[in-house]
Formats: sequence, C-alpha cells, structure tokens
Amino acid sequence: MQLWDVESSLPYTMKGQFVRDHDGQSVWVVCLKTGWQLVGGQWQPLNTQPEIYSTPAFAGEPGFSALLADQDFVVTKTNTDVLVNGHARSYGKKPVTKMNCRLLIEGHIDKTVQVLGARQWITQAGQVGVTVPSPFIEQPVSYAQAMGGEDERNRAGCGIALKTEDLLTQNVPSVFYPDQDWKLEASKVRPASFGPVAVFDQPRAGLAGTFDEVWEEERRPLYPVDFNPAFYQSAPADQQTKGLLAGGERLIVSGFSHEETLYFTVPRRRFVAQAIFADNKEKQPMSLHTLSVDADTLVVTAVWSAAFPCQGRVAQLNNTVISEEKATV
Repeated sequence: MQLWDVESSLPYTMKGQFVRDHDGQSVWVVCLKTGWQLVGGQWQPLNTQPEIYSTPAFAGEPGFSALLADQDFVVTKTNTDVLVNGHARSYGKKPVTKMNCRLLIEGHIDKTVQVLGARQWITQAGQVGVTVPSPFIEQPVSYAQAMGGEDERNRAGCGIALKTEDLLTQNVPSVFYPDQDWKLEASKVRPASFGPVAVFDQPRAGLAGTFDEVWEEERRPLYPVDFNPAFYQSAPADQQTKGLLAGGERLIVSGFSHEETLYFTVPRRRFVAQAIFADNKEKQPMSLHTLSVDADTLVVTAVWSAAFPCQGRVAQLNNTVISEEKATV
C-alpha cells in the first residue's frame, strides 16, 4: 500500500499508511522513527534518520532467512517490543568456546542466551553428534544460528531435519538458552535469539487464530474470530515489556562488545498525532511500539505509533500532523 507523508516540524522520519484490522476495517496508522548512536561514550542523535518499514525486512530470501525487522504499521501493541541485532564478542578479544549475551530492562526483561563456537556434525555407528566448539572472538547471533530448519518454530534456523542426510547439509546451531544444546529430540530445545519472530513462525503464527473450515466458509479473507492482538507483537514473549515503555527505563546489553557493556536510557518523549478527516480533527498520543538495538553499529532506534479507525472515511483524510509535547517527570 502507498505510504503517505505526514506534516511536522520535527526532524524525524514520519509516515502514514492505511491498513486493515482483523475485522477488515480501515485504520490510518502513523509512525515516527528516530535513533541515537554511541559516539565517544555519549549517545548522539542520528545524522541520517532511520527507515520506517512498510514490509518486513529479511537477511536474505524472505521466508528462508532470519527476519531483521517487522513492518512498522501495526494496528496496536500492548507491550513495547525490544530487539537486539549483532554479534557475540568476547571481552578483550580473548578466544572463547562459549559465552553469554544478555538483554536487561529492570522490571521488564532479563534474557540471556549462550553462544557457542562453530561445530561440525559427526556420525558414528549410525548416530549423529557434534564436535566440541571451536574458539572464537566473534559469532553472529540471530535465528539463523538457532534451533530450526524443518521446524514451524524457526524456519530460518538449523539443526532440525526429517532426514539425516538433510541434517548433515545444515550448519550446527550455535545460539541457545543457557540450559540447552542441540539434541535430536528437537521439540525439547527452544529456538533462542534476540531478533523478531516472523508472522509464519510459531508461536506467533498461532496467535492469528484458527484457520479451519468455519473460517474458510465464514471469515476468509479476514482473520479468524479467535484472532489475538498479541499477533502484532514481533518480539518473542521474553523480549516484550510489561506494558508500553514511557521513558526513563534503563536498557542494558552485554556480550555484544569486546570492550564494554552498552547502557541506554529510554528518552521521555511525548509525541501526539492529529488527523483531520473532512472537518473533524482527531488526536491520538503516540505509543512506543518498538525499541531496536544494533550492537554492531552501536545504534538504538525507536518507533512511536498511533492508529485512527477510519472505516468509510479513507477518502476524507485531509492531513496529519505530528507534534511533541513537553514530557512530565
């Protein structure tokens, strides 16, 4: 769908798009996106404003590679999605065979994954195993390195195949929750990473509802009646905050730098969107939907969003203005 410009004196990326909710009703969704980069130990506003995504962005071929970022124009979120992209980096560049990476927002999120060095498959007496991890100073962390493959929970991953010959063509997974490792009983090992979950992967896909004969006859092409709005959340459940972030929260990311732990305080910003349909002015506070950390480039981006139900009024939209109000402490 076409992206629409939004009026504002603010120096950030702003766009709007008409979308459909789960009942097929038109909704005008407005997004504002900005970011900061760590330079000389200080977080500075980005010189070039980040892109707002109207479609999901993948590392490679869509559906066969890890999701980098979901589209930003969602109808609603009840929690802020907090995402991290990057590489595990050993402290002081000293080779290690395994290490932990951690994401922490006190009172909201405390997640750790373990990253192992590269391993190879070994076969003996018809049994499949893996070698010991090789030392590393840097390893990628994404769902491409997590348990998955022929698995509805993570199609971009590796380590799961219906046939042994197919398994041996895959990489050995290297990203796990701390108490887990690769095993043939794949259902007992949870895919682990800090990135977003694609809409076609479980458990997110299941939140879309039940696509059965009743849906086929009575609801198609709309979402099923048991659609859960949590489907709009792209972060795994253990990376969603308890409600929407308001600003002032401290984010800590460790294990992604050779030298230091990253600390970032979420800014207290109050953005307001005003849409004019015909002669009717409507205002909505904008909510912080997504906070993303790129640990490789030391950049944090944030997306604020507002939604205006507008069934039957799409052609009446005259303009939309985003402004900022002074935040209260």
